[in-house]
Amino acid sequence: MSGTSPAVNLVVNEVPVVAFTNDTSMTCAVPEINFTNLSTYIPGSVFNWNFGDGSESETENPSHIFNNPGLYPISLAITTPAGCVGSNTSNVDITFFPLPQADYVTAPGITNIFTGKISFVDRSSYAVSWLWDFGDGAYSYDQNPIIIIMKLVITK
Repeated sequence: MSGTSPAVNLVVNEVPVVAFTNDTSMTCAVPEINFTNLSTYIPGSVFNWNFGDGSESETENPSHIFNNPGLYPISLAITTPAGCVGSNTSNVDITFFPLPQADYVTAPGITNIFTGKISFVDRSSYAVSWLWDFGDGAYSYDQNPIIIIMKLVITK
């Protein structure tokens, strides 16, 4: 035996540097949020997104629909072909406002031209302003309008 050791090749695999962005905004419907991977990684790497609501994706640049507003911890983990893992988590504030659903009742429940007064009671969901069109050219911006029906009869 001599005093020399055999040459050893040492391979150092890079851990991915993980970064991402999204296109969140406030909307009036359930938003589909697009996520863009900005990471540096080796080709052939595997992506694992976790959207903080029980949903995951293995797409490089996924889109995801959040059913409820809130603060979600979004994470992306990237695994290289050599098994090295890099990850990043960012809290994303998902804000959206449900679409209004119009609904109302009238009082009295049975109305006709002889009742004289009709109250409209708003039972809408998520409404912040109102425009009532009564079909006869009359309008109201009140939440709970009251209309008076008059019948004028002129005789000679």
